Amino acid sequence: MSNADVRAVCERDENRCGYLGPSGHRCTEVAGLEVHHVEARAHGGDDTLANLGLRCQRHHKLEAERQFGADFISEAVSRERARRQRRRSTSEQIHEPPRSRG
Repeated sequence: MSNADVRAVCERDENRCGYLGPSGHRCTEVAGLEVHHVEARAHGGDDTLANLGLRCQRHHKLEAERQFGADFISEAVSRERARRQRRRSTSEQIHEPPRSRG
C-alpha cells in the first residue's frame, strides 16, 4: 500500500483506532496505530481504502486472532520476535569495535 493510502486511512479514521466493541463503542486509542486489512490479504483482501482501517496494537492482534486463530498468531509473533533478535544480534556484531590485542 502506498503512503497516500496510509494517509487517507489515517484521515478517514481520524488518527485513532477504528475498532468497534460489542456495545458499538469505538476504541479511543491514538498511540501505536497500525493499518489493518478488514479482509486479510491472505484471504484475498486488497489494499483499497474500503478494506483498510486503523487499529491499536491490541485490537489489531485481536482481529488477527479472530481471522487466523490465537495459536497461529502467537506462533507468528514468536517467529517475528526471534527474527528481529537475530537481526539485532547480527547488526551488533557488525558494528562491534575491534578488540585490542594488548
